[in-house]
Amino acid sequence: PDEDFTEANQIDLEGELRRDSFFQSGQEYAISDNSTLTIPSGRTLIIEPGARVRFGKNSKLVIEGKLLACGQSNRRILLTADTDSGIPGYWEGIEFRGSDSESILGYVTIEFAGGNKHAPIWVENLDIKLQEIRINSSSWYGLSFNPDSSPQVRGEVEIENGPSGWEI
Repeated sequence: PDEDFTEANQIDLEGELRRDSFFQSGQEYAISDNSTLTIPSGRTLIIEPGARVRFGKNSKLVIEGKLLACGQSNRRILLTADTDSGIPGYWEGIEFRGSDSESILGYVTIEFAGGNKHAPIWVENLDIKLQEIRINSSSWYGLSFNPDSSPQVRGEVEIENGPSGWEI
């Protein structure tokens, strides 16, 4: 990231992101139980390759701005439950709500999401770019798109959980 971006700290991980931020490669970040981290319109969150984000029970990430989660084939980004024992549906997932059409999820693994019948990746009114996505041990459909969404999918999307497939 350029000098306009600041590494996120624990204070940044609840409520609305107040500044353009990044999650650093090789570091772990935790979202608290029952919390929503929102990337508001006009803000960007970059998740670097190899970063890990642990989500508390019933928490989620809401994107109204831009998310650039660009892992690499040998350094995937991991979005998982903040618990020692993996429980499908422990956290909700990622919501893209009419966010910036430049948002990208690439080489990302999502585990133990799908709580409250929420798809691990839920997209509303967006042409999101997805590449090499893995969704494991979730309790709901891996992907959910409303009819006004046009995802651009490259590579494989692997879904290994309860209900398989996509919900439209």
